[in-house]
Amino acid sequence: MSSPSPSDLTLILSVGGSPQPLATAIEQLRPKRIVFVVSDGSDGSPSSRAMVEQAEITYDHRTGQIGPGLAHHPACPADRVIVDVPPDDLDRALARIDDRIAREVRFRPVTVDYTGGTKTMTAAMVLAATAYPGVRLQFMAGKRSDLSKVAAGTEAAVEMPGDLVGMGRAFTMIWELLGRRQYGAALAVAQHMHRDVARLSRRVPGSWARRVNGWVRVLSVLDAWDRFDHAGAFTLLDSGLEEGASWAMAFEASGLASRLERLAECAGKPNPELTEDLWLNAHRRAENGLYDDAVARLYRLAEAAVQSRLWLHHGIDTGQVDAHVLSAPIAANAPSWRDRRTGREYHRLSLTDARRLLAELERRDPFAPSWPIGMTPKWQSRRNRSILAHGFSAMTREDWQEARNWFMQRRGVLWEDLLGRPTLDQLPNQWQET
Repeated sequence: MSSPSPSDLTLILSVGGSPQPLATAIEQLRPKRIVFVVSDGSDGSPSSRAMVEQAEITYDHRTGQIGPGLAHHPACPADRVIVDVPPDDLDRALARIDDRIAREVRFRPVTVDYTGGTKTMTAAMVLAATAYPGVRLQFMAGKRSDLSKVAAGTEAAVEMPGDLVGMGRAFTMIWELLGRRQYGAALAVAQHMHRDVARLSRRVPGSWARRVNGWVRVLSVLDAWDRFDHAGAFTLLDSGLEEGASWAMAFEASGLASRLERLAECAGKPNPELTEDLWLNAHRRAENGLYDDAVARLYRLAEAAVQSRLWLHHGIDTGQVDAHVLSAPIAANAPSWRDRRTGREYHRLSLTDARRLLAELERRDPFAPSWPIGMTPKWQSRRNRSILAHGFSAMTREDWQEARNWFMQRRGVLWEDLLGRPTLDQLPNQWQET
C-alpha cells in the first residue's frame, strides 16, 4: 500500500523533549512543508535542535526505545526549516515565531502545533498563531498512565479554537475603549464578538456568551445616547428594565435611567437637559482629541441655552416663530418660510436674533451681564474660521480650553439655572459586569 500523499499545508511544530507526539502529528498531517521551532539553549539548558537533526533519538528513556530524529522521520517532508527561539524570553520568541508565520501564510495554509517546548514557547506559539486569521492551532493529546508521560500510540490532535484567544483579547479591548468613552467603537467590537459567538456555537463558554450579550446591550444604550438618540437609547434600556436584566438594573441603580428617560421625554423640543447633555458630550469628544467636534457642540450649546429659555418661558420655537411675535428689525433680518399645509408664514431665528428677542421679551436679559448682545467671544471667532464652519484650519487643544473656560464661567445662566441643580456627572467610563 502506498503512503498517503502530502497535504498542501505548512506545519509549524514546537519541539521539546518528548518526540513521539510530534512524530504522530507529522504522520497524521503529512505536511508539504514543516517548520521546527526549537529552543536555542541560550539559558544554558540543552537545545531541542538535536531532537530534529540527529539521525536517531530516544523516544522513551524508561524503555530505551530509539527512533528517527524528527527531520529523518519517513513522513517528514524534504522542504523544512528550523527556527531557534529562546526558551524563556517571550518577547524574542514571539517575534521570531510571528515573523515565520507571516512568511508561511503567504504560500499555503498553516497549522501550528504547540505540543512541544517550554511553557514560554507554548505561549509564544499560541499568541502568534491567533494573530493570523485562518491559521489552525492544535496540540497532541493522549492517555496518561501517570503524570509524566502520554501513552505511546494514544496521541491525537486536538484543535485549539484560536478565536477564543482573540475573544479574550477583545474583552480587554472593550474595557480600554470604554475607558476612553468611545462607546461606538466598543460596541462594534462587542457586536463582532456576538457574531463570533453565534458562529462558534458550543465551543464558547456560556459565561462568555452571556458577557458578550450584556456588553452589546449596555453599549447599544450608551452609543445611542452618545449620538443624541435619546428616545432610541431609552427604548433599548426600557426593554431591559421590563425583563429585569441585571445590566439594565445597573442603569437604574446609578440614576442613569432617570436621566435618559427625561432626555427621551424632551426629544425634539428645546430643554436644559439637552444643553447639559451637549456640555458632557463636548467633553467626551475633547478627551479623544476631537477638538473641532467638541467646540461645535459648545456652539450648539449656546444656541440651545437661548432656545430653552424662549421655549420654557415664552413657548417660542426659534425654528417656527410667528411674524407677529417679532419686532420689525428682527423680522426684517430673520429668514422666513411658509407652511404648505396652513399657508402661515414663520421665521427662523439665528442665535443673535434669538438673543435679541429674549432681551425684548424679558425685563432683564439673563445673558447680558456676561454675554452682551453683539459680543463675539474669541472662541466663537476661531470656530467660525475652523474646518467645520467656514474655514480650513482645525481647532486646537488651546482653542478647546479657551471655549470650555468661557462656558464654565457661564454655565449657571446657560443651563443650571433652568435645571435648578448642578451639572450631573459624566457618562461612565467603567462598568460593573454582572
